[in-house]
Amino acid sequence: MTPATKPSRKPHGPHQAAAPTTPPTSGATEPASSKPEPPAAPTPTIRQRRRPALIALGVTLAALGGLGGAYLAQRGGTPQSVLVTANRLDPGHKITLEDLKPVQIGTVDGATTLPEGARASLVGKTVANRIDAGTILNPSSIVDAIVPGTGSSVVGIGVKPGQYPQLGLKAGDQVHIVVSANGQSTSTASTIKPGSAWAGSIVSVGDANRDGIRTVDVLLPADQARQAATAGGTGALTLVLDSTTGK
Repeated sequence: MTPATKPSRKPHGPHQAAAPTTPPTSGATEPASSKPEPPAAPTPTIRQRRRPALIALGVTLAALGGLGGAYLAQRGGTPQSVLVTANRLDPGHKITLEDLKPVQIGTVDGATTLPEGARASLVGKTVANRIDAGTILNPSSIVDAIVPGTGSSVVGIGVKPGQYPQLGLKAGDQVHIVVSANGQSTSTASTIKPGSAWAGSIVSVGDANRDGIRTVDVLLPADQARQAATAGGTGALTLVLDSTTGK
């Protein structure tokens, strides 16, 4: 008799055994088919985020600086009306109303000026030194009459038409006083030879008298002025107008 076979005992119900799982192997690689994720975009730094703002700030400050400079220039002081020269004035020139004009300026520290109200009082006064057009007038440049400095003298030379240029002479002109042979006396001819010349600057030009002779005051070195005065008595002097280029 065949022994009875014991039926196998299969777990069932809640006691059913779960299929064993294989734990992940350490260091396992991803399948070759997977693609790496793209790198994340870099986070903007503080400098990158603020650069446009800094540029805008710089432009604004530059603009404000320019406006501030203009404001300060206009606020240089209480506006005042002072006198400036309308054209170039040479030494010895007698001032006229047309020589001066008023302009508005701010206060200039340390500068001495002449107010517009002094314009009429300056007419007829003498210019002591060359003043270029557009120059703010300084009281020290205006005198009642030119007084020769040390080592200089002013000599009056009487000349008639033909002894000076037809285009005329004026204060400030540079001239040569030239001795001619005509009219020299025996005494002066022995000491002052024809062709002798002295360079000087005209201080003033007088009006012609009834004989057409006018007196021209010329500033010369003292020793030359004495020689010119000696020759002047002979009527043998001619005034030659020199170039003023570069002066």
